[in-house]
Amino acid sequence: AVLFSITGIWYFVERTNLGGVSKIANTRSPSIEAPRLDSAVFATISYDIDYDKAVQSAINAIPGLTVKDILPPGRPDGVLYVNGMSDVPLVRNRANRIFLHPLTLEVIGIQEAKKISTVTWLNDIADPLHFGYWGGLITKVIWFIGGMAISGLVLSGIWVALKRTAHYQKPKRKTWKYINYIFTGIMLFFMYGTLVVRYAASSLSIIIISTIMIMMAVLSWYVFDHQLMKKHKPQ
Repeated sequence: AVLFSITGIWYFVERTNLGGVSKIANTRSPSIEAPRLDSAVFATISYDIDYDKAVQSAINAIPGLTVKDILPPGRPDGVLYVNGMSDVPLVRNRANRIFLHPLTLEVIGIQEAKKISTVTWLNDIADPLHFGYWGGLITKVIWFIGGMAISGLVLSGIWVALKRTAHYQKPKRKTWKYINYIFTGIMLFFMYGTLVVRYAASSLSIIIISTIMIMMAVLSWYVFDHQLMKKHKPQ
């Protein structure tokens, strides 16, 4: 729980760029100058890249690299982005970044895990520590059990608190209820906005996510409100 909290705080600091941390921790992708990609070339560039040669160029730039991700340029002046794992432990794939020219496959920029700053290193160990994939299947299982235990504590805490107050049947504070609705609506607005704008989620994905959330909401209401209050309602 402490580890999840610490990494969660780091995410907040990094996302809000407190003290300029985000600019220091995240290497910015360079832009290509020449030869430039015209619209016709850019439209088919992802099909024309020699990915085997790109991987070899990345390995030559960082010896011992195991390539994990290859991303074609997302704009005409963008670069071919390659990342992967080296012999530096605990860091995520993005700790090793190689930026290549999409046409010539010339190395334009390098970020090597061995040479990154302390702030960048902290940023690159946050994900493996938070999600528990740094040690393979074993750590994933341990982190899963820990996450389920924390979730169980949250649910059991809600259950105990509601069970204690159910006997008294205090009048509901409608003001707080509406405030909760407003905050929930704001969070849903930003969540769906991120899914559509940033991740370009399909209509089917949106429907599936919405269905799951509605089912969870109905189940929560049934267990924590309807059944509990009905069972402990004063006679």
